[in-house]
Amino acid sequence: MKFIKLIIRYPTKALVEFKNSEKLRKIQHKKYVYKAVDWEPEKGGDLYTLNNECPAKKWLEIKRDSEVLLVKNLNRSLVNGTKGKVIGFYLSETDEYYYNGEDELLVDKIVLPIVKFINGIVRVINF
Repeated sequence: MKFIKLIIRYPTKALVEFKNSEKLRKIQHKKYVYKAVDWEPEKGGDLYTLNNECPAKKWLEIKRDSEVLLVKNLNRSLVNGTKGKVIGFYLSETDEYYYNGEDELLVDKIVLPIVKFINGIVRVINF
């Protein structure tokens, strides 16, 4: 499996988003869009500050073969900054895994990405 390419840093968020969108457009698979759901306690929350400083966007667009980067720790092996590649999608309502594009035939179904990380771990990412 061809894996992750070198990460290139750009001087502005706008340029990063442009380059990422350009790369995503070149991938010839179905696009899935996920919306971030944020919350905070009634008192003492820092959601506004976190939203402005966090690299994660309100909307995530991905396709099979997209390169991804974790922006939070999931466990000791999958930490902030771990690179991976979307290798398929998982449909929880039927417990089915799609690796070869069969998910592209699904209509109005919420699928979760299956990511193979650079350390070899494969995991369904639940939002």
